[in-house]
Amino acid sequence: MKLKELEYRRFGQGWLLAPKKSIHLPARIATFGWNSVDLGNHSLRIEKHAKHSAGHHKDISVHVIGIVMDVQDFGLDEPEICAQLAETLKRSGWSALYERLMPLAGAFVLFIRHQGHISVILDAVGSVPAYYDVDRGNFVASHPQLVAKAIGSAESDVAKAWRDHPALGRGGAYMPGLLTEFTGVELITPNHRFSLKDKRMVRFYPTRDLPQLSADEIAERIAPMLSGQLIKLANSYRLAISLSGGVDTRLTLAASRAVSSSATYFTYFTKQGILATDREVASELATFGASPY
Repeated sequence: MKLKELEYRRFGQGWLLAPKKSIHLPARIATFGWNSVDLGNHSLRIEKHAKHSAGHHKDISVHVIGIVMDVQDFGLDEPEICAQLAETLKRSGWSALYERLMPLAGAFVLFIRHQGHISVILDAVGSVPAYYDVDRGNFVASHPQLVAKAIGSAESDVAKAWRDHPALGRGGAYMPGLLTEFTGVELITPNHRFSLKDKRMVRFYPTRDLPQLSADEIAERIAPMLSGQLIKLANSYRLAISLSGGVDTRLTLAASRAVSSSATYFTYFTKQGILATDREVASELATFGASPY
């Protein structure tokens, strides 16, 4: 397999935020041919298949990689949301921006350039992960290997020991905590703003005390938001929805009712065999109007 094909498979739809002209050769090779966005002293390199949008207000720019939508106004597209975020920050500051983030859903990472400095914010559950170099805080990327390539980092002693840890045989396939397998490369956590200027993460959620609601009140508020997301996604993408027999499955099934005719539902099984509940869900889908496989 050619090197270019290997790197694409490893970093497809990836991105790298790096200081201009300050990046090791392996990272330049890995990101060769990617699109580049100017962010002042930094450049944002984006693999050509990754979805990128941007919005601006005066001297503030907001870029997003991935899919973002406003569950209170599904008519807004990504550039409009980015422009609103930029305007909110310019007019009212960071606290107002954090409030504006609350109704945003999807799988995305935000890059905010404000007063010449860059901040990175993930979606609320970290659907699109991001990693950074803890020593200098200058490099952020979609894959820990990209940051390691950018700074010339090697595999850590912890990672070497972890490979032989007994927990690996019990499902512990990932490094503990915020660590990665590379020295000086760690994970950015959701609900934080990572500031390249300060080289630290600032937690911003929850911004206020959360109200106590009953299950019925929660369902009444959340149901339109979940259904609206799937409807909007179905307008641009072919949906494949994973189902098992749990509560999440039933919720997803109900929320996808409006798009069931255009979605593909699937279940999965382990080496021990398919669960009885999985088979029951697949059978029930026949009456739901979908075509499972």
